[in-house]
Amino acid sequence: MTRAARAAMTTIAVIGASARAAAQSARRAGLHVVAADRFADADLAATLRANGPVYPAVDWDGGLADWLDSTDAEAWLYCGPLENRPELVDQLAHRKPLWGVAAASLRRVRSPEQLAAVVCRSGWRTPPLVRDPRGLPSDGSWLCKRDHSGGGCGVTVWSGEDGGADLLDGPRHWQQRVPGTPRSALFCASPRGVEFLTVAAQLCGQSWCAAPEFHYCGAIAPLSVMESQRGKLQALGDALAESFQLRGLFGVDFMAADDGWYVLEVNPRYTASVEAWELAAGESALARHAAAFHARADGARNLATAGRAASASAAPQLPTVVGKAILYARRPLLIDATTSAAWLATSSWRGFDGSDVLVADIPPPDTQIAAGSPVATVLVRADSPVAARSRLETAAAAVYNQMAACEIGEPAAAASPHD
Repeated sequence: MTRAARAAMTTIAVIGASARAAAQSARRAGLHVVAADRFADADLAATLRANGPVYPAVDWDGGLADWLDSTDAEAWLYCGPLENRPELVDQLAHRKPLWGVAAASLRRVRSPEQLAAVVCRSGWRTPPLVRDPRGLPSDGSWLCKRDHSGGGCGVTVWSGEDGGADLLDGPRHWQQRVPGTPRSALFCASPRGVEFLTVAAQLCGQSWCAAPEFHYCGAIAPLSVMESQRGKLQALGDALAESFQLRGLFGVDFMAADDGWYVLEVNPRYTASVEAWELAAGESALARHAAAFHARADGARNLATAGRAASASAAPQLPTVVGKAILYARRPLLIDATTSAAWLATSSWRGFDGSDVLVADIPPPDTQIAAGSPVATVLVRADSPVAARSRLETAAAAVYNQMAACEIGEPAAAASPHD
């Protein structure tokens, strides 16, 4: 890349517990990327290349603002779980422009009560919730949830006055359990309006991922949506964006039950499920997100569109469905150089590049991982959601076989929650 071309690129800082997927999406959008991340995975470092090392954001309150000041980023965006830290979002937004939902809106959209009020006015439903569990049945029909959590962490089955809630710190609420299939609707809000992107199947607590109960462990997208459902989803996205001043990408988690759909929460950011949709569509979701905030990013979106057209001409059979699975450690691990390098050889920020299976979120050599913690992600492409699910399970088994060489201890009886 010439110096002039580099100077013409917008530089964006991506901050989150795991910034890899959003950073790769930003690169596909033609953006220059720097990142702060808790894991500093090998493929994130490879994605950034000469842009500088990954800032190890182990402590959200320690040095992050100074790091952002030190970068040449023109703006920044956050991934999970910063939606639960509005005070930090506000602090960083005073340092550099934020491409994301502002702190005041975060406080409202992440409030279970305020969300329920907007959802119900829009003709949708949310599961009943209370702040006081006295009188609730202890038969497993209610859940105790930490207010400020994500990815299924901080959720436990309510089993009585002394059960479950003592495991959760911070404010919490109790929500009736709705049997059904977890789904996520993805949107992008801009001054031009709200665009409904897709519905994704959510994978939660899957045993073949060794995921703890309720923990998010992947997605499959896109799912087909009937026209009547599309209209209802569009109306929901419009109402949420208007009521909470949402801008850019956001996801709505809901449960598809026999008697209808129940909204669970809103994730006002680039969500983990977005990656499955954008790889299936052959484009960058961050191009759409950037265009919602910055006129210069419209050019980046055009780059992504051109790249998609070039890929289509070279390989007409673009994947119709992409599956993503986060694999949790069955036993304590010490990742060796051979395993890390083998996984990195299958990885590419550009996407599948002719392969049907990718490994991502790759720990660098000498990383120690506790049992029950996330290790890596597998991504597959297929021609249907059923085929994607089957291929995911096969790919996961292969990666677990490779992990066996890195095991250093006994399996955990129960995985510990993490943010």
